[in-house]
Amino acid sequence: MGKSFSMCKSLEVITLIEQIEKAFSWRTKPEVLAYSHVLTHDELSEVNIFSALSWSETTSSLWEKYFEVIHYFSPDAFRYFLPGILKVSLSDNIPGLIVCEVLISNLNRSPNVDNWEDFFINRWTGLTVEEYEALQAWVLWQIDFANNEEECMSLSVAIRTLDILKNTTKHI
Repeated sequence: MGKSFSMCKSLEVITLIEQIEKAFSWRTKPEVLAYSHVLTHDELSEVNIFSALSWSETTSSLWEKYFEVIHYFSPDAFRYFLPGILKVSLSDNIPGLIVCEVLISNLNRSPNVDNWEDFFINRWTGLTVEEYEALQAWVLWQIDFANNEEECMSLSVAIRTLDILKNTTKHI
């Protein structure tokens, strides 16, 4: 039974990776990757590491080492590289990458949209319904690895936040 369950999980992961690739396949790398012109030299260096890569060429070790770069990306660059994070965590079976924890933390929001700051809104709006659904499926995958009730609650809030964002997109 363990082997067949493992095969089902593998098929689930493959299907989820395909969903992510399909949802984000239309995106092209933006010309401007940096969020601000006031980034430090080190922050700009981290952004520049990604300038030679497509999102599909990123690795879990790269994301683990440079997890803060998602804060330095322009909103378009953030949305462009987002599927790279999702895909490597799935393909390498590492749901606990620091960058994944940062994404979930960012999505742990009040349901009151008026309390959302511009930095969050600028990054997380502008996705398609399909992209939000792929993100929600990825968060559901994360729930299987939650270590405690607090992590499950945070992941549930992330799904709710994505629902709010997705429903806002449908009405635009």
